[in-house]
Amino acid sequence: MFEVVQSFWAPKTSGYEQEYEDAADWNPECGVAAIADGVSSAIFSRAWADILTTAVVTDPPADPSVVGSLTTWLAPHRQAWSERIELPKLKWNQVAKLNQIGGGWVTLLWLQLAERPAAESAAANNGEHDSSPEHDLDVGIDDSTSVASPPAEEACQTTSWSMTCHAIGDCNVFIVRDGQLQLSHPMQSAAAYAQKPQAVCSMNRGQDGQLSIQTKTFNCEPGDMLVLCTDAVGQWLWSELEQHNGEVDWQRLSNWTVEEWHSEVERLRAESRMPIDDCTLVILRVGPRVLATPLSTESPGDVVAVPDDHVETEIEPAEVMNEPDVADAAEIGPLVESSESLQNKAGDGTFDMPAVKCTPLAEVDAESTSAVAGAAINEKHPEA
Repeated sequence: MFEVVQSFWAPKTSGYEQEYEDAADWNPECGVAAIADGVSSAIFSRAWADILTTAVVTDPPADPSVVGSLTTWLAPHRQAWSERIELPKLKWNQVAKLNQIGGGWVTLLWLQLAERPAAESAAANNGEHDSSPEHDLDVGIDDSTSVASPPAEEACQTTSWSMTCHAIGDCNVFIVRDGQLQLSHPMQSAAAYAQKPQAVCSMNRGQDGQLSIQTKTFNCEPGDMLVLCTDAVGQWLWSELEQHNGEVDWQRLSNWTVEEWHSEVERLRAESRMPIDDCTLVILRVGPRVLATPLSTESPGDVVAVPDDHVETEIEPAEVMNEPDVADAAEIGPLVESSESLQNKAGDGTFDMPAVKCTPLAEVDAESTSAVAGAAINEKHPEA
């Protein structure tokens, strides 16, 4: 249903790839893709991002909007996270941070394409199903420049796809057709990235029902470009759209080499045009299924992840979820076998991280570290 045109990533600090905590995964034949941004101020967020992106690609939630369904779907994946980090083997400082922060946190976006019948595609191309404007963008985009609909007899031969996208937090997808932006979801401006994003926790805190899952459906056509990105890249792209009247050279992005990508990221950061954060950019092109390649462990389309063997030596405040104050950690006490002691600590699903120092995971014994680690960087990103 789509082909992977490009997949790029970069850690927040060049040379510190082990600190990269985003993840992405996709299955072209099934038309499913996902991207996640791990909160570096939390703990073991990289492992959680890895698990969630794989989970939504292989077995996405049936209807995440139904109360309780998301928690039910998350349960086995939360258990997988607990097993991966090997809770019983954690050091005391890691246990303290886990009790304080509540676990790993990620923002998450996933989308799925479904082929539409030829007759329905033809009707959509002729505007019969256009119940609302697709351009929900205030960047001066002129709808009059939209691609003209083909004649009905030609449209009947055209296959199109219905894309449904779900987002929790500020990962974003841009849909581009013939070089023109058609849709941005869920972010609608560069300024929107200043708001505290919601995120999904790796432990059940009893607050899943407060998560806002933003869902959008869009009719895609062959050749449409789907640009998935984490917040740093999304904020930069929205700034470019706003500064250039809705124009971005999307083709240039899809033509980047790995070297050009890294050079561009470093330049944008130096010019204060891109936030210093982990960056992930995945570009897909909608097309016939014959273009798709099955997902495999050797494919560049595998999960974007690196060994989860690092914890920040000093946690800086991060605007992501209403977390208990440092004083609350003493009340929580030692880590228990279940996550019940961590429930009901969040308010509206957003928190500010308190500052706390802890020992890097690099000092954990090799056996414990290997359980947390994913595949090596070179294995996950052979093109890098």
